[in-house]
Amino acid sequence: ARQEDIAAVVRTHLAALHFGGRRITVDIRPWKADYQFFMPPDLRFGSNRILSARRTAGATHCDIAEYGRMRGSLLADRQAGFFGREGLSQQYLFLPKTVENTWGPTFAQDFIRATNQLCANENGYGPSIEYYDDTAARNIIEEADAIAAKAAELGGGFAVVMLAEPKVRTQQREDELAGCAAERLAKQQIIPAFIHATSAQSFFSYSSADRRWVSAPDPKGRYRSYLRLSALNKVMLTAGQWPFVLASRLHADVTIGIDVKGHTAGFTGVCPISEKVWRATAETKRKERMSRRKCREMLVEGIAKVAKAAGTQPTRIVVQRDGRMFEPEIEAA
Repeated sequence: ARQEDIAAVVRTHLAALHFGGRRITVDIRPWKADYQFFMPPDLRFGSNRILSARRTAGATHCDIAEYGRMRGSLLADRQAGFFGREGLSQQYLFLPKTVENTWGPTFAQDFIRATNQLCANENGYGPSIEYYDDTAARNIIEEADAIAAKAAELGGGFAVVMLAEPKVRTQQREDELAGCAAERLAKQQIIPAFIHATSAQSFFSYSSADRRWVSAPDPKGRYRSYLRLSALNKVMLTAGQWPFVLASRLHADVTIGIDVKGHTAGFTGVCPISEKVWRATAETKRKERMSRRKCREMLVEGIAKVAKAAGTQPTRIVVQRDGRMFEPEIEAA
């Protein structure tokens, strides 16, 4: 239907165009790109198990259509599981005070259980649960200050931080709050990952019979999926516990990824099989962008450390920026 509508617009409005004394003809048939088919890379999991859609000898084979599902299956398989099996460093779970007497404790138990299902290390995941006082916070600055005040009582480590439900919810507000909180936590030597109370609360309801908050009926497993993905992205990956690495080499000797949120820039560098990973953060004076000097300084550090860890002399380097790459950053690269 969309193609037919486009063709109708072309016939009605673009059939007799003239430019510089010349007639321009617009074809009603859209241009089609020449698609190139490529195979996804082989992946290496724990116990040296390899998943391959390329039919690599000695690997677990699958079709492309099953590639995503098989990744999940191998992560859940105790004979494979996560490639990274080191123990987790100091972990915190920050929750707003406003959920402490409702569904907060139940969520904390469910989240810890879901994370331990992924964590292959015998010490597992046992975070210190901390409730920060958001009851008097009137704006994102005061909420970020409340999170920082709780962090000041603690040592460094990694934290999953639940942001309180806002009075007015917008994507921009959530991004600004996360950026503001991340800046404050970085000063406390705490590396955060953020989740949102609004999302978590949707999975709970109050039981009048039991007089407590309980998990709502979840026939489609949405809550289970939410917990598993949050555990993977917010705990395991943040702490450098990689679910898998590449068994097929990248073309570049060093690949550096950059993302900037607020006044904090994050860098991740990997070697050709992504087994050696460098991560770092840096403060930026300008919002959402870096100076040429700071960007160059971080790139030089990352390339040197990845190359040293991998024992290579890089000749091919890829720099990828999430979002727009500003001119000073391009010059630095």
